[in-house]
Amino acid sequence: MSDAARKYEENMARLLIGRRLGTLSEEREDSLLEGMDDLWWAMSPEEQQQFEERAARFDAGSIAESPFGVDVEVSPQTSVMPRRAA
Repeated sequence: MSDAARKYEENMARLLIGRRLGTLSEEREDSLLEGMDDLWWAMSPEEQQQFEERAARFDAGSIAESPFGVDVEVSPQTSVMPRRAA
């Protein structure tokens, strides 16, 4: 994976998490998106295709509750954590 592809994925993760948590300012989002355009064109056609295929498989519903985990049922006096990895 090229540096451009790696940085593109990192920025996409920042963008999605920031949007989900509401912590991304409009200026920061614009900056990320502009930088991602340049990174996209620096990627090889194969890397672009791979990213598009992964994005198509991404199920936004899988992070509907949280990008960090899934709530699980707990009862009093158990040692089960209230969240497991997504």
